[in-house]
Amino acid sequence: MLSGGIQLTGISDAISALANLLMAGAAIAGAFAAWVGLGSWKREKRWQRDVELGEDLLVLMFQRRDAVANIRVSVYSYDPITTDEEGREFTNRSEGEFQGLLKYYQEKVDRLEVLRSEIYGKRLRASVVWGEKINELLHKLFEQEQQLIVNIQRYLRTSNPRLPDPQRDAAAHRVDYDILFDDEEELDEFKQEYDRRFEPIENLLRSKLKA
Repeated sequence: MLSGGIQLTGISDAISALANLLMAGAAIAGAFAAWVGLGSWKREKRWQRDVELGEDLLVLMFQRRDAVANIRVSVYSYDPITTDEEGREFTNRSEGEFQGLLKYYQEKVDRLEVLRSEIYGKRLRASVVWGEKINELLHKLFEQEQQLIVNIQRYLRTSNPRLPDPQRDAAAHRVDYDILFDDEEELDEFKQEYDRRFEPIENLLRSKLKA
């Protein structure tokens, strides 16, 4: 009886130890599965973040490109403005013509500036999560857009009746019409260069949309 009891106790201890071992193994397996699952969840969240940011920026960049193209249209029309801000009629017809032209370009440039502002916040976020490459590419595009803005300013000075003729003539000699207006019949170097700078931005953003 005594020896049998000792043997039974030994078996029971062995079973208990095995059970503890199995429970420990299950705990380790569970922890590993949880770790793998957490890593997968993080990767999915990161991908979703990249896709959302990439899509938002890509849409805004297409709108920005369209805004630049809309500024450069060579065939355009506008209505002269007949009164000043206080409602008084212009006695000089050229003043009304100039104010109409000024309004025409101001609305188009404002559209570009709005898009730039919308891009700015997302651009900062993108530079944090993707690095500075996006900023470098956008800066190159911004430089070319500024060439267009400068030529608009010069062009408006040539039409401003409040300026003396010598200043208007000087501005006219500095206008680069190949930058200011598009050209569908001949080589549009401004557009070609803009597309060349735009392409790597598009490629970078599209790469963020891939799984």
